[in-house]
Amino acid sequence: MSRLRVKWLGRNVPYDTGLMAMQRAAEAFHQKKEGAENTLFLLEHEDVITTTHQGGHHFLRTNPEALETDGIQISEAARGGDVTFHGKGQLVGYPVIRLPFMEGPPAGRVDILHYLRTLEGALVQTCNDLNLPGVHTQKDMTGVWVRPPETMGREAKLIAIGVGVKRGVTRHGFAFNLHTPLERFTKHIVPCGLENKAVTSLERALPSNEAQIPPLPQICRIIADHLAQGLNLETPPSPDFEAIPASLEL
Repeated sequence: MSRLRVKWLGRNVPYDTGLMAMQRAAEAFHQKKEGAENTLFLLEHEDVITTTHQGGHHFLRTNPEALETDGIQISEAARGGDVTFHGKGQLVGYPVIRLPFMEGPPAGRVDILHYLRTLEGALVQTCNDLNLPGVHTQKDMTGVWVRPPETMGREAKLIAIGVGVKRGVTRHGFAFNLHTPLERFTKHIVPCGLENKAVTSLERALPSNEAQIPPLPQICRIIADHLAQGLNLETPPSPDFEAIPASLEL
């Protein structure tokens, strides 16, 4: 059985740097290099808004000059979904996984939807383990949703998911708001292109009696274990988590 490895890339990582690490790992599979491994890259990006080739620019609320004034970059990502943001207090995960090929013609097919639901399910299970109430998914809107007290019962997206698959290897992944200063970004974009839908963070969504967010290495361990289990991979060894800081608090 193959093992899932975890690699911590750091805090305040430029978007292109994280992208390059992800692409190098994917290319190792494509080039059949010795030592190519299924890897979950974890990091915190510096402030950036990403769109996709499908669009997303029409979900910007402000102009590039306003983004520049706030120190927020804008970049295009080869993933599904619309516009999203990365930045301080947010845990980003890029699983680079070689998916099994499906049987039957045409050759070279992989089950992208199954992978997407596996990733989504691993993140839902993680939130359940963190004692977050009301965690759920939605049929037509990928991601992890909750109903935090601040939204008076309205649904809010806690974790955004957007993946890409090239030649059977996954790219991109998820953005989990832990301590994210959401207003810094929501004034500039319609998150994920979903009008009239709120976004939230773990810090805001936890009940008052569970207000303490667990240490970051513990959260990362839970995510990795659930993802490995869902993909029939061995769980990462403990040393993979030693470089992860205790928190992403601002």
